Amino acid sequence: MYSFDTLDADLLATKFFIPISSHELIPRPRLSSQLARCVHYPLTLLSAPAGFGKTTLLSQWLKQVPASTAVIWLSLDETDNNLRQFWRYVFTALERRFPGSSQQALSLLQAGQPLESKQLAHLLTNAIQSEQKPCILVLDDYHVIQRSEIHEVFCLVLRHPPSCMHLVLTSRTDPPWPLARLRARGQLLELRDKQFSCTPEEATVFCEKSMNLFLAKEDMQHLFQTTEGWITGLQLFALALQQEHEPRRKLPTLHSKHRYVLDYLTEEVLRQQPEQVQAFLLHTSILKRLHPALCEAVTGQSNGQEMLEHLERANLFLVGLDSQHCWYRYHHLFARMLHSHLQRVCAPLIPSLHQRASHWYAEQGNLWEAIAHALQARDWPWAIALLERATRAISYLPALGLTTLQDWLQHFPVEVLHSNPRLCFLYAASLEYYPAQMESWLQKAEAAIQSQPATEDAGTLPQAELADLQGQIAMYRAFNARRQGLAHEALTLCEQAEGLLAPDNYSTRARIAEIRSNAYRNLCQSERAYQAALQASQLAHKAEDLAASIKYLLTAALPLFDRGQLHQIWELSCQAIELAHNLDETKLLVMCWVYDYQARTLIERYQLDEAHTILQKALRLGEQFAFAPYLIPGYALSIYLALLRGELEEARYAFQQASTWAESSGAEGQKAWQAEIEKIYFWQATSDLQSALRWETSVKTQNHQQNYDWNYAVTLGLAWLRLTQQQPGEALELLHPLLEENLCNKKWGHSIELLVPQAYAYLQQQKPELALQTLDRAIAYAEPEGYIAAFIWGGEPIAELLQQLKARQPTTTSFINTILEACEQARRRKGFSASLPDMLPTQFSQELLSSRELEVLQLLAQGASNQEIADALVLSLNTVKGYVSIILGKLGVSNRTQAVLRAHETGLLAEKL
Repeated sequence: MYSFDTLDADLLATKFFIPISSHELIPRPRLSSQLARCVHYPLTLLSAPAGFGKTTLLSQWLKQVPASTAVIWLSLDETDNNLRQFWRYVFTALERRFPGSSQQALSLLQAGQPLESKQLAHLLTNAIQSEQKPCILVLDDYHVIQRSEIHEVFCLVLRHPPSCMHLVLTSRTDPPWPLARLRARGQLLELRDKQFSCTPEEATVFCEKSMNLFLAKEDMQHLFQTTEGWITGLQLFALALQQEHEPRRKLPTLHSKHRYVLDYLTEEVLRQQPEQVQAFLLHTSILKRLHPALCEAVTGQSNGQEMLEHLERANLFLVGLDSQHCWYRYHHLFARMLHSHLQRVCAPLIPSLHQRASHWYAEQGNLWEAIAHALQARDWPWAIALLERATRAISYLPALGLTTLQDWLQHFPVEVLHSNPRLCFLYAASLEYYPAQMESWLQKAEAAIQSQPATEDAGTLPQAELADLQGQIAMYRAFNARRQGLAHEALTLCEQAEGLLAPDNYSTRARIAEIRSNAYRNLCQSERAYQAALQASQLAHKAEDLAASIKYLLTAALPLFDRGQLHQIWELSCQAIELAHNLDETKLLVMCWVYDYQARTLIERYQLDEAHTILQKALRLGEQFAFAPYLIPGYALSIYLALLRGELEEARYAFQQASTWAESSGAEGQKAWQAEIEKIYFWQATSDLQSALRWETSVKTQNHQQNYDWNYAVTLGLAWLRLTQQQPGEALELLHPLLEENLCNKKWGHSIELLVPQAYAYLQQQKPELALQTLDRAIAYAEPEGYIAAFIWGGEPIAELLQQLKARQPTTTSFINTILEACEQARRRKGFSASLPDMLPTQFSQELLSSRELEVLQLLAQGASNQEIADALVLSLNTVKGYVSIILGKLGVSNRTQAVLRAHETGLLAEKL
């Protein structure tokens, strides 16, 4: 009989101990909560490359496991591929926890008797369930196990796993087990590298608590982006920075060149690979993305697919980019290390590697990647040729990324850049959001044109191309003029540009038509704006630029929204969807706006569930591309829709998302978020008057006289704010001029949105007849296109007016009934739309006012003057005036009398003092 007391000297007792971290561990509750589910699965797999913290996380979590669950740990290494030794360790670990459970197996192993896989599986099953209590068996670093005989035993056990067994593996590679079958049966819990990557918050805590490294927020963000949340990378960088007196100055230099990271990765990964794998890793390190055919073109070998599959199985820091297993990339830090090594061992080879990649991408039609590699190869003629091919479709430059274009151009030597008019023009185009700098480069382009010889020598542009380029320069000047509100000047420049352009330059002609459309819209010439945008779409289609064609269809929808023509907007969006069937996958981003416009149309018609489905498609697409210019208005629209559906928590989530994307998008994002009226609706729903008042202060400091859409949204938001503060006169002062302008310009969609709050304002002024007349006008504009949602915001008072109109206007009874049915749906939803949004709830929390403010309010209610309050509370007169001003603001009123009334109405003051 084998006795545990006679433990052989060749078994290391430390392999049975749960590792202890050498530094303070950071809490990772999101992962701990997932690990806690392992007691519901026979197998849990923690699979990630080296250094992602698998063992640390698991050992940390196991401390939380209750004593009623047995925990058995075994650390593995390469020597455990000896069959007898491996099973001796496994059964010894079980015997230590469950005395007597594994004596038979250990005796057989001690005797050297060969054991079949089925017999071992039976012995293992019996040992685990010997005490009929939950058992977590951890095999750490299982990737070192290569023997198929060992794998076979576990596969047999997992066919009919004991109910109490919870096997947990940490591994850099997936074991050759039937994972797909286990996954399909719901018997496998998986945590992979994406989940092990730290969040920004966890990275900060790790550096500060574990590594005693405190960095500024922006420096911490830089470090996080560099490591992609890789915990070992964070630790190694932190070790390096700890030695610096001024870590911030050292931080930008810490990439894969740093010796700590290089030593770790080289020792642990690169040097362990066969020479063929090393060569593949090094040569492909120049690539941002890996495809089998691309890798073959770069390496000159024919085994790209085989090598990528090997790297994926080996968890060699390879990240899959699609579900078809066609595209991959290396972990950023790993890629930098590989490239650094490549530069040391065979730097002369690098330009030719980039040239091969560039030509492969050019053959595939991916000119952007082709350009990037041509520049890295410093092959200037080839790079210029690619740039000219890629950027003839001017309308698509913003989608390329203007900063990227600018970065590319900065690769060129100054003498090459300034002597080439096309490159100067492209540099101007890359400064689209900086009009003054753009004009400077447009002038450089003109100077380069003038310096071109009259004869068409080799290396110079033909005269026809120079004229076309001058037309493009005029187009950008028209763009700048329109953006500055100089619509007439923009139209003149558009005409000038068209006279210079080559007849077949459809892309630039399309862009000119778009500029003309926006200029006409600025001049309130909506039909011309609509027709010009349609022309832009047709021209882009001729240029075979489907993304631009769809974009211009959406431009055509803008004057339709102004005029309230929902049916035509829907038809345009359907045309766009038809075009998108042939759209390249990389350009699908434009579909965010298509789905968004469809959702807006459905919302206006109060088809809320259908709108929700379509809007979610838009948001998912925007998130996939991390496209903040859409996600800000997209999540704002989601607020509006959620409130209509009575989903306040969904509205809160959308509000947070819109705010987050705006904060990450700089001044332009903040400006876009500032003008979203949905914020006002949300603050009304949550009775958050203070946020609304802060917003009012911020928008009043802005000056966007030339931006009609911004001014319209802000004015409408301020009008609703005045109504919730019971200030109908001020609301009407805001609404009246804007309404007259929209009616004059036949902007019926906006007019409906303005007439509803105007009707409500008349109700607040006790002018029911004017309210009825105003609402009647809104009905007349709304009925042809089925506008409904705008009427919901007025709540019960508007619904009562509709009932009165129904009695007076039999001819509109059907449409009024439709609106009333929507009002009833809103009431049943118990949503924000069931009554007028009001930031002044029936009961205020006492926390709204401070204790001192409540004392001042009590004295105000007693009729005390400011001086009397100052004397009673021993305050200065100016301090009392300040308190009174704060109280009026918090209560949303404009004078002392209104404040006292509001305080009584909402319970801040008792009825009798």
